[in-house]
Amino acid sequence: MEDVMMHGLRGAGVAMMLMLGAQPADAQIEAGLTAGAVSVGLSAAIKDLKSVLESMGGELKGVGNSLQANAQNVLLDFDRAIAGNINLTFDKLDTQQQRLYRDAQALTRQLAKAAIEVTNNAGTQARLTIADADILAYNTTYSLPCRTQTPRVVMVTPDALRVGRDMLEVSVRGNFLDSVPDGAVTIGGQVAQIVSRSANEIRLAIPSSVAAAIKTRGSVATSIAAQERRKKMILLFCNTSTVPVTLQAATVLLPKRIYTLTGWLQPTSLKAEKRRETHQFNSGKPSDCDASNDASQNICAPAGWGVAAIADFKVTGRNCGSSAGPASVSGARCVLVPGRVKGCGYDGVWPARNCKGRGWVNWKMKVALTRDVRVPMARQSFAVTSGDQASWTFPYTKAPLRDPRWTYGVRIDVIEGDQKQSFDISHAQEVVGPVKGRLVDGVLGITVNDGDL
Repeated sequence: MEDVMMHGLRGAGVAMMLMLGAQPADAQIEAGLTAGAVSVGLSAAIKDLKSVLESMGGELKGVGNSLQANAQNVLLDFDRAIAGNINLTFDKLDTQQQRLYRDAQALTRQLAKAAIEVTNNAGTQARLTIADADILAYNTTYSLPCRTQTPRVVMVTPDALRVGRDMLEVSVRGNFLDSVPDGAVTIGGQVAQIVSRSANEIRLAIPSSVAAAIKTRGSVATSIAAQERRKKMILLFCNTSTVPVTLQAATVLLPKRIYTLTGWLQPTSLKAEKRRETHQFNSGKPSDCDASNDASQNICAPAGWGVAAIADFKVTGRNCGSSAGPASVSGARCVLVPGRVKGCGYDGVWPARNCKGRGWVNWKMKVALTRDVRVPMARQSFAVTSGDQASWTFPYTKAPLRDPRWTYGVRIDVIEGDQKQSFDISHAQEVVGPVKGRLVDGVLGITVNDGDL
């Protein structure tokens, strides 16, 4: 009979899986599905998850196996509850059947989501989804009438905490945890404060004395004194009693990590060097009486120098129509001084003519020269100790710079409890292990990828 039901409803179950798998776990139920279709959908989801988990190992497979077992219990309870009513929809079921119908759909969605995440190698998210589904399945089965409710721990998050960086609180997720009273939890042997509690989760603050004592990475034991609600049918009544149980969990604590950085940065900068040169010109032997000769001069600075200004120009002597100046800058490194040597001409007519005078010109000039030279600037040192950050910036503040070129060197000591690692970076080697340096526009940035330590 069961095989007939399964074959008859397989198409509806697959359709439900496709429809529910795309919805969030807390979505509204599909009340139009028959109870049999919901059962087939849950059964298919369990098989799908089992298939993808077969290739997994470690913690993921362990949590997955627990989920499969509890999901199978939900399926058995649901099938018993709907026996003879497989064609009924939600509105035709009684209260207990409706509760199982609702939980079975929610569990189907979570199983489908978990299977996808495991297939996609989602890691932590897959473990969380599997744990949530396992908690739901366990709640569903052991919340049925007159069933013993045994508290349990399914998962502790986060996986690890860094003292001095992370908020020192952990969430213990499981079932029937609302029975845990204040003062009933110890972490590392010290009473831990319960920050919040619900049936499926208690949030705990790690005692400061425990955190302060952490010197090396290690697992710290968590002990939870809870109450098991034992239920037993006596005649027509369900008798309830409580029995103390101790739950065990563990939290990985990492010691406080301290970074000590000592280093320096030093630029070179272009600096203007200045000097003055004096130039003199003498046209020499006087020219012919009727001469008119170009005496222009182009005076150039030595290679590497440029003309900043003509500081002074003076004609120191001239005759007849001779002239010189004004001087002007010609290009980056030369000065042009126009000049002409001109005679005074003749009196009379040849061959009895008389020379009135011969031309000549003299001048003196001072020129201011400049050139850029690269000079080392002041070295700026720094030292910093930090326990709550993994990136730093150090701006150079000593002086304004022109076309700077940078050098730097930094030692980063990473102290973790009683362990120490050292890394040296510089402008020549900016990445060493998890440490990276970069200097842009006079600001040295250093980052440590602490996940690689």
